[in-house]
Amino acid sequence: MPNNTGLIFGDVRFSNGTPAAEAEVSLNWVLGNTDRTPVKTGGDDKLTSFVPKVKTGKGGKYAMPFFWEAAHIAKVIESGATASVLGIWFAKNNAHTAANQQGRLVLGLDLRKLFGAVAPPLPSSGSDWAVLARDFHAAYRELLPKNGVFPMQPMFSTELHGLLGRIDIWLR
Repeated sequence: MPNNTGLIFGDVRFSNGTPAAEAEVSLNWVLGNTDRTPVKTGGDDKLTSFVPKVKTGKGGKYAMPFFWEAAHIAKVIESGATASVLGIWFAKNNAHTAANQQGRLVLGLDLRKLFGAVAPPLPSSGSDWAVLARDFHAAYRELLPKNGVFPMQPMFSTELHGLLGRIDIWLR
């Protein structure tokens, strides 16, 4: 059975408010809000590859796609999920600053179908998922690959669900 998709995006900033360019952001975990148990995640559709991890751009923005087990839909169907991400920035002298941050993920459409379109017509109001998708597309679309499909994800899929959330990280 194919698995579902997810996307966490946001800004990584230092405590003084400046963007943290080239910071690493990784997914720690996703918990289903229905029963507060872990949702199995991974970096590929078989959930066998790496922990999802990305680097921020010059403006400190990131977009981290991931997959989650289709059989875990009951864990998120009622009230979405909670995710934890780790942001870490390394200085040239190997010093670093880091922070863990948690945030809400909302359940909606499979994200490959949404971001596979060149310019999806997203509503200006509506569900939490629609508002998050609109905000992502408006402010973070430059992080998407030119063809609109993340390289680790196949062009065609039969997945039905996606988790989407914005988690901003403030480094200490």
